[in-house]
Amino acid sequence: MSRRMLRPGPLVDQGDGRRRGPVYRIDGASLSATPDGALLFSEPAQKVVGLTDSAAAIVSHLIDGAMAAEIERRIEGVEANEASAYVRQTLSIACDLGLLSADRTPEPPACLLQRLALPGLGVTLHYAEREIAVLAAPIFAPFETSCDTPATQVSGDPAMLRYDVWREDGFVFLQGSAGPAAVYRDDQAGPALKARLTDDVIAANPASLILHVATLERDGAALLLCGHPGAGKTTLALELLKDGFSFRGDDLALLRMDGTIDPLPFAPGIKPDGWPGQAPDAPTHRRLDGRAVRYRPVAAPPSHRPLRVRWIALLDRREVDGPSIADVEIPVVLRDLIGDGFTITRRLSARNYESLLGLLGGSRNVRLTFREAAEARRSIVDLCRDAP
Repeated sequence: MSRRMLRPGPLVDQGDGRRRGPVYRIDGASLSATPDGALLFSEPAQKVVGLTDSAAAIVSHLIDGAMAAEIERRIEGVEANEASAYVRQTLSIACDLGLLSADRTPEPPACLLQRLALPGLGVTLHYAEREIAVLAAPIFAPFETSCDTPATQVSGDPAMLRYDVWREDGFVFLQGSAGPAAVYRDDQAGPALKARLTDDVIAANPASLILHVATLERDGAALLLCGHPGAGKTTLALELLKDGFSFRGDDLALLRMDGTIDPLPFAPGIKPDGWPGQAPDAPTHRRLDGRAVRYRPVAAPPSHRPLRVRWIALLDRREVDGPSIADVEIPVVLRDLIGDGFTITRRLSARNYESLLGLLGGSRNVRLTFREAAEARRSIVDLCRDAP
Protein backbone atom coordinates (compact mmCIF):
# COMPACT_ATOMS: atom_id res chain seq x y z
CA MET A 1 0.00 0.00 0.00
CA SER A 2 1.56 3.29 -1.06
CA ARG A 3 1.50 6.37 1.16
CA ARG A 4 -1.72 8.37 0.95
CA MET A 5 -3.36 10.95 3.19
CA LEU A 6 -6.90 10.95 4.53
CA ARG A 7 -8.88 14.13 4.95
CA PRO A 8 -9.90 14.62 8.58
CA GLY A 9 -13.48 14.72 9.79
CA PRO A 10 -16.25 12.50 11.19
CA LEU A 11 -16.84 9.39 9.12
CA VAL A 12 -20.28 8.07 10.14
CA ASP A 13 -22.73 10.73 8.98
CA GLN A 14 -23.42 10.56 5.23
CA GLY A 15 -25.03 14.00 5.25
CA ASP A 16 -28.54 12.69 4.65
CA GLY A 17 -28.84 10.90 8.00
CA ARG A 18 -28.65 7.45 6.39
CA ARG A 19 -26.05 4.77 7.02
CA ARG A 20 -24.60 2.98 4.02
CA GLY A 21 -22.87 -0.05 5.48
CA PRO A 22 -21.74 -1.20 8.91
CA VAL A 23 -19.81 1.04 11.27
CA TYR A 24 -16.54 -0.84 11.77
CA ARG A 25 -14.44 -0.58 14.91
CA ILE A 26 -11.06 -1.83 16.04
CA ASP A 27 -10.92 -2.91 19.68
CA GLY A 28 -8.08 -4.26 21.80
CA ALA A 29 -5.40 -2.48 19.79
CA SER A 30 -2.72 0.12 20.34
CA LEU A 31 -1.55 2.27 17.41
CA SER A 32 1.77 4.04 17.88
CA ALA A 33 4.12 6.16 15.78
CA THR A 34 7.84 5.38 15.94
CA PRO A 35 10.86 6.78 14.07
CA ASP A 36 10.74 3.61 11.97
CA GLY A 37 7.05 3.85 11.10
CA ALA A 38 3.62 3.10 12.56
CA LEU A 39 3.13 -0.02 14.68
CA LEU A 40 -0.13 -1.77 15.57
CA PHE A 41 -0.30 -4.02 18.63
CA SER A 42 -3.10 -6.59 18.81
CA GLU A 43 -3.99 -7.75 22.30
CA PRO A 44 -6.12 -10.71 21.09
CA ALA A 45 -3.39 -12.02 18.76
CA GLN A 46 -0.46 -10.86 20.92
CA LYS A 47 1.26 -9.56 17.79
CA VAL A 48 2.85 -6.33 16.58
CA VAL A 49 2.69 -5.43 12.88
CA GLY A 50 4.12 -2.52 10.93
CA LEU A 51 1.77 -0.26 8.96
CA THR A 52 2.18 2.21 6.13
CA ASP A 53 1.07 5.79 6.72
CA SER A 54 -2.17 5.13 4.82
CA ALA A 55 -2.97 1.97 6.78
CA ALA A 56 -2.22 3.77 10.06
CA ALA A 57 -4.58 6.59 9.11
CA ILE A 58 -7.32 4.10 8.25
CA VAL A 59 -6.77 2.22 11.53
CA SER A 60 -7.00 5.47 13.51
CA HIS A 61 -10.45 6.11 12.04
CA LEU A 62 -11.51 2.50 12.70
CA ILE A 63 -10.53 2.85 16.36
CA ASP A 64 -13.10 5.66 16.59
CA GLY A 65 -15.66 3.85 14.43
CA ALA A 66 -16.14 4.38 10.70
CA MET A 67 -17.89 3.10 7.60
CA ALA A 68 -15.65 1.67 4.88
CA ALA A 69 -17.27 3.80 2.18
CA GLU A 70 -16.62 7.01 4.11
CA ILE A 71 -12.95 6.15 4.64
CA GLU A 72 -12.60 5.38 0.94
CA ARG A 73 -14.16 8.73 0.04
CA ARG A 74 -11.64 10.63 2.15
CA ILE A 75 -8.48 9.03 0.70
CA GLU A 76 -6.91 11.68 -1.51
CA GLY A 77 -5.04 11.31 -4.77
CA VAL A 78 -6.24 7.87 -5.90
CA GLU A 79 -9.03 6.39 -7.99
CA ALA A 80 -12.07 4.99 -6.19
CA ASN A 81 -11.16 1.36 -6.87
CA GLU A 82 -7.65 1.88 -5.50
CA ALA A 83 -9.01 3.59 -2.36
CA SER A 84 -11.38 0.67 -1.87
CA ALA A 85 -8.47 -1.77 -2.15
CA TYR A 86 -6.52 0.15 0.52
CA VAL A 87 -9.44 0.02 2.95
CA ARG A 88 -10.20 -3.64 2.25
CA GLN A 89 -6.57 -4.58 2.80
CA THR A 90 -6.53 -2.79 6.15
CA LEU A 91 -9.82 -4.38 7.21
CA SER A 92 -8.38 -7.80 6.34
CA ILE A 93 -5.30 -7.08 8.46
CA ALA A 94 -7.59 -6.21 11.36
CA CYS A 95 -9.51 -9.47 10.79
CA ASP A 96 -6.30 -11.49 10.85
CA LEU A 97 -5.35 -9.86 14.16
CA GLY A 98 -8.77 -10.54 15.73
CA LEU A 99 -9.47 -6.81 16.12
CA LEU A 100 -12.42 -6.02 13.86
CA SER A 101 -15.97 -5.55 15.11
CA ALA A 102 -19.02 -3.60 13.99
CA ASP A 103 -21.81 -1.75 15.74
CA ARG A 104 -24.90 -3.85 16.24
CA THR A 105 -27.04 -3.97 13.13
CA PRO A 106 -30.41 -5.57 12.35
CA GLU A 107 -29.70 -9.24 11.62
CA PRO A 108 -31.05 -10.59 8.32
CA PRO A 109 -33.61 -13.40 8.55
CA ALA A 110 -32.08 -16.84 9.17
CA CYS A 111 -32.38 -19.38 6.37
CA LEU A 112 -31.01 -22.24 8.50
CA LEU A 113 -30.97 -22.83 12.25
CA GLN A 114 -28.72 -25.22 14.15
CA ARG A 115 -29.66 -26.20 17.71
CA LEU A 116 -26.78 -27.37 19.90
CA ALA A 117 -26.70 -29.08 23.30
CA LEU A 118 -23.44 -28.09 25.02
CA PRO A 119 -22.43 -28.91 28.61
CA GLY A 120 -24.45 -26.58 30.82
CA LEU A 121 -26.20 -24.60 28.09
CA GLY A 122 -28.13 -24.70 24.85
CA VAL A 123 -27.29 -22.65 21.75
CA THR A 124 -29.05 -21.78 18.52
CA LEU A 125 -26.97 -20.69 15.54
CA HIS A 126 -28.90 -18.61 12.99
CA TYR A 127 -27.26 -18.67 9.55
CA ALA A 128 -28.50 -16.03 7.11
CA GLU A 129 -27.04 -17.81 4.06
CA ARG A 130 -26.85 -21.50 3.30
CA GLU A 131 -23.30 -21.06 1.96
CA ILE A 132 -22.10 -19.92 5.40
CA ALA A 133 -23.92 -22.80 7.09
CA VAL A 134 -22.33 -25.33 4.72
CA LEU A 135 -18.91 -24.01 5.73
CA ALA A 136 -19.40 -23.67 9.50
CA ALA A 137 -22.20 -26.00 10.60
CA PRO A 138 -20.26 -29.30 10.21
CA ILE A 139 -17.87 -28.18 12.97
CA PHE A 140 -20.75 -28.23 15.45
CA ALA A 141 -22.73 -31.18 14.03
CA PRO A 142 -21.80 -33.59 16.88
CA PHE A 143 -23.62 -31.24 19.31
CA GLU A 144 -26.77 -31.00 17.19
CA THR A 145 -30.23 -31.59 18.57
CA SER A 146 -31.79 -30.39 15.30
CA CYS A 147 -30.80 -28.56 12.14
CA ASP A 148 -32.59 -26.78 9.30
CA THR A 149 -35.48 -25.91 11.64
CA PRO A 150 -37.95 -23.30 10.32
CA ALA A 151 -37.45 -19.95 12.03
CA THR A 152 -41.05 -19.90 13.27
CA GLN A 153 -40.39 -23.00 15.40
CA VAL A 154 -37.44 -21.63 17.38
CA SER A 155 -38.08 -21.35 21.10
CA GLY A 156 -37.78 -17.97 22.79
CA ASP A 157 -36.29 -19.59 25.92
CA PRO A 158 -34.10 -16.88 27.54
CA ALA A 159 -31.72 -19.58 28.83
CA MET A 160 -30.82 -20.43 25.23
CA LEU A 161 -27.82 -18.57 23.81
CA ARG A 162 -28.21 -17.26 20.30
CA TYR A 163 -25.65 -16.34 17.66
CA ASP A 164 -26.48 -14.80 14.29
CA VAL A 165 -24.08 -15.37 11.41
CA TRP A 166 -24.38 -13.49 8.13
CA ARG A 167 -22.34 -12.04 5.29
CA GLU A 168 -22.28 -8.31 4.63
CA ASP A 169 -19.91 -5.92 2.93
CA GLY A 170 -17.61 -8.79 1.91
CA PHE A 171 -17.12 -10.15 5.46
CA VAL A 172 -18.84 -12.58 7.82
CA PHE A 173 -20.50 -11.07 10.90
CA LEU A 174 -20.96 -12.99 14.15
CA GLN A 175 -23.32 -11.40 16.65
CA GLY A 176 -24.29 -12.67 20.09
CA SER A 177 -27.06 -11.45 22.34
CA ALA A 178 -25.03 -8.47 23.58
CA GLY A 179 -22.20 -6.27 22.43
CA PRO A 180 -20.94 -5.53 18.93
CA ALA A 181 -20.77 -7.99 16.06
CA ALA A 182 -17.38 -9.60 15.49
CA VAL A 183 -16.17 -9.44 11.89
CA TYR A 184 -14.18 -12.15 10.10
CA ARG A 185 -13.20 -13.40 6.69
CA ASP A 186 -15.15 -16.42 5.41
CA ASP A 187 -12.43 -18.91 6.33
CA GLN A 188 -12.12 -17.51 9.89
CA ALA A 189 -15.79 -17.63 10.86
CA GLY A 190 -16.03 -21.33 11.82
CA PRO A 191 -12.95 -21.42 14.09
CA ALA A 192 -13.96 -18.06 15.62
CA LEU A 193 -17.44 -19.36 16.46
CA LYS A 194 -15.90 -22.53 17.91
CA ALA A 195 -13.66 -20.41 20.15
CA ARG A 196 -16.66 -18.30 21.25
CA LEU A 197 -18.72 -21.39 22.11
CA THR A 198 -15.80 -22.90 24.02
CA ASP A 199 -15.60 -19.74 26.14
CA ASP A 200 -19.36 -19.91 26.71
CA VAL A 201 -19.14 -23.51 27.94
CA ILE A 202 -16.30 -22.70 30.32
CA ALA A 203 -18.22 -19.70 31.68
CA ALA A 204 -21.33 -21.88 32.18
CA ASN A 205 -19.31 -24.44 34.17
CA PRO A 206 -17.15 -22.27 36.45
CA ALA A 207 -16.38 -25.04 38.96
CA SER A 208 -15.06 -27.51 36.37
CA LEU A 209 -11.46 -28.36 35.60
CA ILE A 210 -10.87 -28.30 31.83
CA LEU A 211 -8.73 -31.23 30.68
CA HIS A 212 -6.77 -31.08 27.42
CA VAL A 213 -7.53 -34.60 26.16
CA ALA A 214 -9.09 -36.54 23.32
CA THR A 215 -12.07 -38.61 24.49
CA LEU A 216 -13.51 -41.80 23.05
CA GLU A 217 -16.41 -43.86 24.35
CA ARG A 218 -16.59 -47.64 24.48
CA ASP A 219 -19.23 -49.70 26.29
CA GLY A 220 -20.48 -46.59 28.08
CA ALA A 221 -17.07 -45.66 29.51
CA ALA A 222 -14.42 -43.16 28.47
CA LEU A 223 -10.89 -43.56 27.14
CA LEU A 224 -8.76 -40.42 27.52
CA LEU A 225 -5.78 -39.80 25.24
CA CYS A 226 -3.40 -37.27 26.80
CA GLY A 227 -0.38 -35.56 25.29
CA HIS A 228 1.16 -32.29 24.21
CA PRO A 229 0.19 -30.71 20.85
CA GLY A 230 1.56 -32.92 18.08
CA ALA A 231 1.52 -36.08 20.21
CA GLY A 232 -1.05 -37.65 17.91
CA LYS A 233 -4.24 -37.47 19.99
CA THR A 234 -6.55 -36.62 17.08
CA THR A 235 -4.93 -39.02 14.62
CA LEU A 236 -5.08 -41.94 17.06
CA ALA A 237 -8.66 -41.08 18.06
CA LEU A 238 -9.76 -41.20 14.43
CA GLU A 239 -7.97 -44.52 13.90
CA LEU A 240 -9.87 -45.99 16.85
CA LEU A 241 -13.22 -45.17 15.26
CA LYS A 242 -12.50 -48.15 12.99
CA ASP A 243 -12.64 -50.42 16.05
CA GLY A 244 -16.05 -49.50 17.40
CA PHE A 245 -15.10 -46.55 19.58
CA SER A 246 -17.38 -43.49 19.50
CA PHE A 247 -15.88 -40.03 19.11
CA ARG A 248 -16.57 -37.71 22.06
CA GLY A 249 -13.95 -34.97 21.49
CA ASP A 250 -10.36 -34.39 20.37
CA ASP A 251 -9.41 -31.34 22.43
CA LEU A 252 -11.19 -30.47 25.70
CA ALA A 253 -13.29 -32.20 28.36
CA LEU A 254 -14.84 -30.82 31.55
CA LEU A 255 -14.11 -32.73 34.76
CA ARG A 256 -17.21 -32.59 36.95
CA MET A 257 -17.15 -32.62 40.74
CA ASP A 258 -18.47 -36.19 40.81
CA GLY A 259 -15.42 -37.41 38.87
CA THR A 260 -17.20 -37.84 35.51
CA ILE A 261 -16.18 -36.00 32.37
CA ASP A 262 -18.22 -33.99 29.89
CA PRO A 263 -16.29 -33.79 26.59
CA LEU A 264 -16.72 -31.10 23.92
CA PRO A 265 -17.30 -33.04 20.69
CA PHE A 266 -16.48 -30.39 18.11
CA ALA A 267 -15.60 -32.01 14.79
CA PRO A 268 -11.91 -32.97 14.96
CA GLY A 269 -9.50 -30.39 13.58
CA ILE A 270 -6.96 -31.84 11.14
CA LYS A 271 -3.57 -30.17 10.62
CA PRO A 272 -2.15 -29.83 7.08
CA ASP A 273 0.05 -32.94 7.28
CA GLY A 274 -3.07 -35.03 7.94
CA TRP A 275 -5.23 -33.61 5.15
CA PRO A 276 -4.41 -36.25 2.47
CA GLY A 277 -5.54 -39.15 4.66
CA GLN A 278 -8.12 -37.61 7.00
CA ALA A 279 -9.72 -34.62 5.24
CA PRO A 280 -8.79 -34.54 1.55
CA ASP A 281 -11.96 -32.76 0.38
CA ALA A 282 -12.92 -30.71 3.45
CA PRO A 283 -12.85 -26.89 3.21
CA THR A 284 -9.83 -25.14 4.66
CA HIS A 285 -10.40 -22.83 7.62
CA ARG A 286 -7.98 -20.43 9.28
CA ARG A 287 -7.78 -20.20 13.04
CA LEU A 288 -7.28 -16.85 14.74
CA ASP A 289 -3.61 -17.74 15.33
CA GLY A 290 -3.21 -17.90 11.54
CA ARG A 291 -2.88 -21.69 11.30
CA ALA A 292 -4.81 -23.57 8.64
CA VAL A 293 -7.11 -26.41 9.69
CA ARG A 294 -9.72 -28.68 8.18
CA TYR A 295 -12.54 -30.31 10.15
CA ARG A 296 -13.41 -33.92 9.53
CA PRO A 297 -17.10 -34.83 9.85
CA VAL A 298 -17.79 -37.52 12.47
CA ALA A 299 -20.91 -39.29 13.66
CA ALA A 300 -22.71 -37.76 16.61
CA PRO A 301 -21.98 -39.55 19.91
CA PRO A 302 -24.51 -42.11 21.21
CA SER A 303 -25.48 -39.56 23.88
CA HIS A 304 -24.19 -36.38 25.48
CA ARG A 305 -24.26 -37.76 29.01
CA PRO A 306 -21.17 -37.43 31.24
CA LEU A 307 -18.90 -40.49 31.31
CA ARG A 308 -16.92 -42.43 33.87
CA VAL A 309 -13.28 -42.79 32.84
CA ARG A 310 -12.05 -46.37 32.54
CA TRP A 311 -8.75 -45.90 30.67
CA ILE A 312 -6.15 -43.10 30.44
CA ALA A 313 -3.27 -43.28 27.97
CA LEU A 314 -0.37 -40.82 28.12
CA LEU A 315 0.93 -40.60 24.56
CA ASP A 316 4.67 -40.64 23.91
CA ARG A 317 5.24 -40.39 20.17
CA ARG A 318 8.82 -41.07 19.13
CA GLU A 319 10.98 -43.11 16.76
CA VAL A 320 10.62 -46.66 18.12
CA ASP A 321 10.50 -50.10 16.50
CA GLY A 322 6.97 -50.79 17.69
CA PRO A 323 4.30 -49.62 20.13
CA SER A 324 4.51 -50.52 23.82
CA ILE A 325 2.30 -49.96 26.87
CA ALA A 326 3.42 -49.62 30.49
CA ASP A 327 1.41 -48.88 33.61
CA VAL A 328 1.92 -45.42 35.10
CA GLU A 329 1.61 -44.34 38.72
CA ILE A 330 -1.11 -41.87 39.70
CA PRO A 331 1.31 -38.99 40.57
CA VAL A 332 2.68 -39.06 37.02
CA VAL A 333 -0.80 -38.89 35.47
CA LEU A 334 -1.80 -36.14 37.90
CA ARG A 335 1.20 -34.08 36.86
CA ASP A 336 0.35 -34.36 33.17
CA LEU A 337 -3.38 -33.69 33.55
CA ILE A 338 -2.87 -30.71 35.86
CA GLY A 339 -0.07 -29.33 33.68
CA ASP A 340 -2.26 -29.28 30.58
CA GLY A 341 -5.53 -28.42 32.35
CA PHE A 342 -6.99 -25.11 33.46
CA THR A 343 -9.94 -23.58 35.29
CA ILE A 344 -11.83 -20.34 34.76
CA THR A 345 -10.03 -18.90 37.82
CA ARG A 346 -6.63 -20.23 36.66
CA ARG A 347 -6.37 -21.97 40.05
CA LEU A 348 -6.88 -25.63 40.89
CA SER A 349 -9.28 -25.93 43.81
CA ALA A 350 -9.16 -28.65 46.46
CA ARG A 351 -12.43 -30.00 45.07
CA ASN A 352 -10.94 -30.13 41.55
CA TYR A 353 -7.99 -32.07 42.93
CA GLU A 354 -10.24 -34.50 44.79
CA SER A 355 -12.28 -35.01 41.61
CA LEU A 356 -9.08 -35.86 39.74
CA LEU A 357 -8.11 -38.39 42.38
CA GLY A 358 -11.55 -39.96 42.13
CA LEU A 359 -11.22 -40.17 38.34
CA LEU A 360 -7.78 -41.79 38.51
CA GLY A 361 -8.76 -44.22 41.22
CA GLY A 362 -11.23 -45.92 38.88
CA SER A 363 -9.11 -46.00 35.70
CA ARG A 364 -6.32 -48.04 34.18
CA ASN A 365 -3.48 -45.56 33.62
CA VAL A 366 -0.75 -46.31 31.07
CA ARG A 367 1.91 -44.74 28.91
CA LEU A 368 1.71 -45.61 25.22
CA THR A 369 4.98 -45.24 23.32
CA PHE A 370 4.56 -45.40 19.54
CA ARG A 371 5.64 -44.02 16.19
CA GLU A 372 2.56 -44.38 13.98
CA ALA A 373 -1.07 -44.16 15.05
CA ALA A 374 -2.06 -47.12 12.87
CA GLU A 375 0.35 -49.32 14.86
CA ALA A 376 -0.72 -47.92 18.25
CA ARG A 377 -4.37 -48.61 17.47
CA ARG A 378 -4.06 -52.35 18.19
CA SER A 379 -2.37 -51.67 21.55
CA ILE A 380 -5.30 -49.48 22.65
CA VAL A 381 -7.86 -52.05 21.50
CA ASP A 382 -6.09 -54.71 23.57
CA LEU A 383 -5.97 -52.35 26.57
CA CYS A 384 -9.70 -51.71 26.45
CA ARG A 385 -10.80 -55.32 26.15
CA ASP A 386 -10.97 -55.71 29.92
CA ALA A 387 -12.10 -53.34 32.66
CA PRO A 388 -9.40 -52.25 35.14
